[in-house]
Amino acid sequence: MKKVFVVLGILFLFPGRSSADFSSNALIGYLTGIPTLSDSLFGNTADYKHPALLSRDISPYIEFGGSSQEVLRSLKGQGKRVNHGLLSTGLNYPLVADKAGMYISYSDNRSSITWPFSKKRIRVIDAYNSGSLCVSGYLLAQDRFRAGVTLGKRFSGGNSSSLKVFEFSGRLPRWSGSLRYFNIPYEWGIDLNYENITKPISSQLRHSGLEGELSYSLTKSIKITISGEKGDIDTSEQFRGVPNKHAQVWNFGNDRWRAKMQNARFFGTILDVSYGEDTLSGELDLWYNGDQYMLGDLDGVTRRFECGVQFDIVPRYIPYIRYDRVSTDLAISRGIIDSLPFTPKQIEIIGDKTWTFSGTGRIISNSGTFLWKPAPQSRLAVSFVRMHPDYRLRIITRSHLVIDPWEMLFGKRRIETDRTRYYDFALLSYRKSVTFGLFSIEFSLSQLIPIQHSKKPKPGLKPAPPSRPKLRFEKPNYLGGFSFEVKGKLFI
Repeated sequence: MKKVFVVLGILFLFPGRSSADFSSNALIGYLTGIPTLSDSLFGNTADYKHPALLSRDISPYIEFGGSSQEVLRSLKGQGKRVNHGLLSTGLNYPLVADKAGMYISYSDNRSSITWPFSKKRIRVIDAYNSGSLCVSGYLLAQDRFRAGVTLGKRFSGGNSSSLKVFEFSGRLPRWSGSLRYFNIPYEWGIDLNYENITKPISSQLRHSGLEGELSYSLTKSIKITISGEKGDIDTSEQFRGVPNKHAQVWNFGNDRWRAKMQNARFFGTILDVSYGEDTLSGELDLWYNGDQYMLGDLDGVTRRFECGVQFDIVPRYIPYIRYDRVSTDLAISRGIIDSLPFTPKQIEIIGDKTWTFSGTGRIISNSGTFLWKPAPQSRLAVSFVRMHPDYRLRIITRSHLVIDPWEMLFGKRRIETDRTRYYDFALLSYRKSVTFGLFSIEFSLSQLIPIQHSKKPKPGLKPAPPSRPKLRFEKPNYLGGFSFEVKGKLFI
């Protein structure tokens, strides 16, 4: 069970911005900052993200969107796969010409992730399936202000939960700002396989809070924006006592701030720069039949830096260049887990074990993206990404019933580290939009290409120093990494 904290901490503890979902695909994009994973979903979720923005197009229309993203499928062996699917449809209808309207939508968001740990003794299967039915209303007064509200239901696992979002934005000469309140439910589950024993662990939580944004135009082109958020991620008291079920219980506070400068012109280039931090602090517990068997105190911070350069007057084959760096640090000040809910009844009679652990973990990702726009209706992008995770664990294992009294009282201690490994890959994507009268359609294709994964050194040896990515193509056991997306809109 020593890897349980890795599964829960790395895969599920870092929500993105309040508008992001908690699916495995979204969290991987949040942790790594991979542009084509975090920026390319087509499903229109503006209703519960930023309902005031629905007023930007007040014409009546019907739209649909869908995507299928296989982020990763194991190239060697089985058990490693990350995929995601999204379907959405919506109807926009103006109630008062150029002033107010409503938007009705339904979306279905599914993803799954399977991953082995601890020499395949532990296997995690995460299943995320959430449908949302929302009704939004919005109004605007030219460019002076916009307001929107969304009320809806989310359906998952036979349960439904209410969803509420309120947003207001306004504009003055040189100034603009917005304020948003959100209260969004999430629910999913993971199956944890340990030595031929499978235990499903369910999760229900609410992400609620306030976020605001303030922008100031220094000149006609340069714009400075400061944004922030303060929220909570928590699970209801009733969920702890679900009969015959393992439950994740969340109790976290999260803060976010970001500063951005856009459209700064220097020597024939247009520069965009941004930096921000997300912090998360609280507890993640595991319960069974109303009894707690794991407690974890965790703190995390994610730092994001982005810099984009566009040449002012150049031929269209000169790309827009963007550099992203995402650094996520996780600190587990203390965690304790008891094996009793995971062991057969025969072992529980003899005695089981308790693991007490503390440690730190880090994921750093550097990516460079080159974006070409040969025509207004098409876009071609190439991203090169280098990502490396690392962690350090202090683990104390104590058996409840053993011959050695020292081990029973104080346990066995050990230090476990994952020496830094580097993962290099490229991402190719192509986007195209076409219009036929009152109907428009847009589609996107992308492909992940592994370049080189550096091997973990043998125990006692120093990790290999960073190196430039080296092209090394091998025949894969499985095809993977292909994604496609489509979005259509019919004006009525």
